Amino acid sequence: MIPPQKYQGLVSKKTELNSCIIKIGIEITAGGILDFTPGQFLMYIINEKIRRAYSIASTPGGEIELFIDLRPGGPASQFFRQIQSGTTCSFLAPFGIFSFKKTSLEKVFFAGSTGIAPFRSM
Repeated sequence: MIPPQKYQGLVSKKTELNSCIIKIGIEITAGGILDFTPGQFLMYIINEKIRRAYSIASTPGGEIELFIDLRPGGPASQFFRQIQSGTTCSFLAPFGIFSFKKTSLEKVFFAGSTGIAPFRSM
């Protein structure tokens, strides 16, 4: 397992998927290439005291995509309502052990809303 490290990035796009869910794209600008296993997540640093975990919805090797639910209405939701393309950001990654293991067994996955993110990565 790869130990988490700090990355700097630039929000390259913000897409409103519906009134409660946004998708943001992040280009990594410092920290190197993010090497992760599909199904892992990152810790987005909102400020010194607030961090939030988001599953990585993109595949390894390119721009990072996150799905963010704005409904809780807390400080992170308010932060992401205001975020725009061009905003700089920091995050720690990768975290987690959820991943797809190839076996001969049939698999069925259920997900809804932003819970689909790790499956998109797989």
